[in-house]
Amino acid sequence: MSSVDVHVIAERVSEVVNRHLLEIHRRVDALESKVKKLELDVDTLRSQMIESIVRSALSIKLEDMATAVAVKVSSSFSDTAREVAEAARELKEVASSIRGAA
Repeated sequence: MSSVDVHVIAERVSEVVNRHLLEIHRRVDALESKVKKLELDVDTLRSQMIESIVRSALSIKLEDMATAVAVKVSSSFSDTAREVAEAARELKEVASSIRGAA
């Protein structure tokens, strides 16, 4: 084989290799793009899950707090109602005493 034939063969092989490398490069670029999109999707899902967990925890905490407040308010209302009933009874006694003295 002459050096010209070797040179022609080398050029053809180089062209084929370059085409394959270009295709590989395109595929790598496409895969990198998909990986970046998946990373964004994972970050979004992670944020949404964290937000959901925090909301659930806060909701439970708020429910616990609301229950505690309701119990205290109910207890306070009961105490106040007893005090009002006692004051009304005392006022009736005082009114009866005043009527009896008059």
